[in-house]
Amino acid sequence: IGYAVFQALPSQRTNPALRRIGPFTAIASACTGVWVLLFTNLHFTAAWLTILVLLGSLIAIEVLLGDAARSGKALWLVRVPFGVMLGWVSAAVILNTAQWLHTVVRWNGAPLTPLSWSLLLVAVALALGMVMGLVRRNLSFVAVMSWALLGIATYVQPQSLVIAAGLACGALAVLFVGELIAMRTGRLSLDLRGQQRWV
Repeated sequence: IGYAVFQALPSQRTNPALRRIGPFTAIASACTGVWVLLFTNLHFTAAWLTILVLLGSLIAIEVLLGDAARSGKALWLVRVPFGVMLGWVSAAVILNTAQWLHTVVRWNGAPLTPLSWSLLLVAVALALGMVMGLVRRNLSFVAVMSWALLGIATYVQPQSLVIAAGLACGALAVLFVGELIAMRTGRLSLDLRGQQRWV
């Protein structure tokens, strides 16, 4: 809602960053509603394809935003909401894919064991969080992935998976706090190409 109001303001109607992401925002919004309808009605293949399109549109938004919307109202009404949504959808795609393979394809994960696949999914979530934090400086994405891993560490068995998820959650939490402190103290900035540099 905040983004919808912000992008409709007269002062933002010619904002080039918002104009670039406009079509993909519409696609993401449509896919969100369609996915809910498909998944709740057990159309798992169509739901899986829809969430892939949703993920693609959110990735496009992240790329097209570039170095825009990193301060002021734009940070909180554009960058953060889309970062949070990208984080949750990324986690949902991992789970949705596993569910689709098990339910529709009837694949039991062979030759890997269920525990091995669970550890692999934790590793994927950790890798995504690290890339988005270190390369894109998208801390809202990192926070979401850390929260998702915390949920895994809190509610699952066996102990090895709990430990792995807990360590991954801790790593992302340290990354989040470290980069937040760096930005607050002014030691981390962006060059004109959007790359990180320490000053």
